[in-house]
Amino acid sequence: MSGNPDVAGTSTLRDVFVNDYWGRPITNNPSTHKSWRPLTILSFRWMNGGGILGWSPLFVHRIVNVLIHAAAAETCSIAATLLFPDLDSTHTTVLRAMTKLLFALHPAHVEVVANAANRPHILAVLLSSLMLDPANRLIVVIMAEIGGLLCSETAIFQLPGVLATLTVIKWKRDYARKTERNWTSFFFTMARLIPRYATIIFFGLVYLGGRKYFDTLSIPDGLIRPAENPFYSLTGKTRMLTYALLLAIHTGKAVLIDPIGFSHEYGFECIRNVVDMSDARLLAPLVIYIGIGLVTLLCCRRGAEATVMWAVALAWLLTLFPVSGAIKVGTSIADRIVVPTTFAFAMFGGRLLTALLLNIGNDKSDQTEQKGPTFARTRSGITTAATSPQLVARVALVSLLFGSMYKRVHRRSLEWTDSLSLLESSLISCPRSAKSNLEISKIYSGLYKEKFDLPKAM
Repeated sequence: MSGNPDVAGTSTLRDVFVNDYWGRPITNNPSTHKSWRPLTILSFRWMNGGGILGWSPLFVHRIVNVLIHAAAAETCSIAATLLFPDLDSTHTTVLRAMTKLLFALHPAHVEVVANAANRPHILAVLLSSLMLDPANRLIVVIMAEIGGLLCSETAIFQLPGVLATLTVIKWKRDYARKTERNWTSFFFTMARLIPRYATIIFFGLVYLGGRKYFDTLSIPDGLIRPAENPFYSLTGKTRMLTYALLLAIHTGKAVLIDPIGFSHEYGFECIRNVVDMSDARLLAPLVIYIGIGLVTLLCCRRGAEATVMWAVALAWLLTLFPVSGAIKVGTSIADRIVVPTTFAFAMFGGRLLTALLLNIGNDKSDQTEQKGPTFARTRSGITTAATSPQLVARVALVSLLFGSMYKRVHRRSLEWTDSLSLLESSLISCPRSAKSNLEISKIYSGLYKEKFDLPKAM
């Protein structure tokens, strides 16, 4: 980004809005990737330069990314309390803490925080989160949506999650009693939100229509490089099966299961194509599809509330649409792609950890004191008698989870601060990656004098 005149401030403000993310004219230009992110560029432009306490420009930009990420973690925890309003103050406090930690310590977020150039992805998530509370003024929602769309193209895929989440929040707020929450009341809630739906959808369509009109909606075929996306040229069954695997990989990354490991690039010769149904790796997407189907049936049997909550989770899963193979993207696999999906993972995961820690299955509507020969449940929902060893075990288990997440984040953050360690970690995950091998060979062939080792470079 250092050579970008829009970031350096040597171009006009008009240029920021007519150039792509890398400072090249976005229309009538065969060499542009059509990435239009003017608001993110302005954030770089207005914060560019050093001199702040003697810090380097890169360090300043990383601090800004950390602050944006912290703000997104905060809004995620607030959204969780709005989505689960039936808890008392103790449970709500724990829920906010668990949600915030799950979001802040998610290993897939390191790329969008440590790598300053990936700011648009976390900034878009932050702005989208400002649209979730139906009590927010409509002008706030409009400005947040416009800002998100001007930060990153991925913001358009967050709108289904936004619409689903704000609907459920409004429904639960209007119908505090569980007995009132049925399909009839849910549809009444949707009817009341029609003006807000229309506004959000309108600006989304204006954005898509404008991008279509100026022919900036998709990347030219010639700029999709096999080194970064080797799967775009696949056709037929191989394409369908391979992209099913890619979706499974990203879903796993979102829920802390990373089957391939960290890499700053997952390109040519990193992941093998799936050529037929005998490939054992297809078990991953198969398990996911079966799991989604079973949970959907279970939620439908349990009633309206379970079903709409599951719909919220699935709506955020739709943010993985760019790697479904249905549209053209320049990258096949990337940690930054799953960041919006982790928003829902943190909310629902926070609720699960809260239940685990406090041993709850009840809420404010049915909190009653229960006494028996071996236990006594208080109004806070915490078992105070014979289960104290269980509580210690649960706290230890949750602490182990967050300790493991912190260790992964710490190690990965250190790797992002040095080119050599970053490339070495990439080659561990993708030892045959053509691009990573080429880049690390440059380091050993003279890019850094102290690393010169020509035989190793070869």
